[in-house]
Order: sequence, then structure tokens, then C-alpha cells
Amino acid sequence: MRLLLGLISPQQGTVTISDGKGEYPMSPVFRHRIAYVPQGNYLFSGSIRENLLLGNPNADDAAMKEALKQAAADFVFTMSAGLDSELKEGGKGLSGGQIQRLAIVRALLHGGDVLLLDEATASLDEETEKDIIHSLKIHGKDKMIIVVSHRKQVIDVCEKKYILKYL
Repeated sequence: MRLLLGLISPQQGTVTISDGKGEYPMSPVFRHRIAYVPQGNYLFSGSIRENLLLGNPNADDAAMKEALKQAAADFVFTMSAGLDSELKEGGKGLSGGQIQRLAIVRALLHGGDVLLLDEATASLDEETEKDIIHSLKIHGKDKMIIVVSHRKQVIDVCEKKYILKYL
């Protein structure tokens, strides 16, 4: 993952990203074009809105609501204060799946050309996971979405599959 994010350089060869218009070397300069969601995510104390604005400080309510729907995080709409619901440090009080969905929302708000999900749906039930992957496939047509997963149902949705095996 560090290689793909441009945090380290390969010992041989190069890592490039192609968007159909050009090919770009993976480097720290390119990193701002990547929204990365790891398996373990963190939320800060403060409101849901404040946590989501970390992805894009200029996001308005409409953009947040759309991203919440895409990430199957509609549970926010059922909370008494909605986007202004207060969170405890680390997202205590929310389930692991809810925390992951809010992290995906934050990444969607970030924008960028590449959305990298590294086991980002591991804490979700299969149905919610399918909803998110299908939603991202529909709404993320302008992005390259890279999904790292051990779960077959996630990989089956992908257009291209690369299976890594340890020798």
C-alpha cells in the first residue's frame, strides 16, 4: 500500500497511474489525487459534520448528504441531531461498520481521481457492503476505484481483478 500511495519508491521499475489521458508516476506530488480508506479508521470528538469536513472543508450539506447516501451511511439521518450529532473520541458509541462508512464518506468528499479502499468494508455486513460497492460503481464513474479485499463478493463486483498469492 505504501508503494501505491507514493510513500516509498520501488527498488526496480516504476509505479504509474493512467487515467486514459496520460500516465503519471506515483509520487508524493500525485498523492493529493488519491482518497484512501484503510480498514481501521478514526473519528475525532466533535460533530459528524466536523469529521466529514476533514475530507473537504468546503463541502456543503447537499454534498455531505449525497456522499452519506453513496456510502450507505443513512443512519446519520436517523440520529436526533443528524450531521450535528456529537461524536466521542474515536467514534465511541458507533459500531465499527458505522465508523467505516463515515470514513468512506470523508474520502468521497475529498474527491480526487482515485479512491483506494483497503479492506474498508471488512466490518460491514454483506448486504451493506454490496450496497456500498454497487453505489460506488454507479456514482464513481469519474474515479478509478481500487478495492483491496479478501471477500469474494466484493471482488466479484470489480471490472478487473488482480489476485496476489504469497509463495
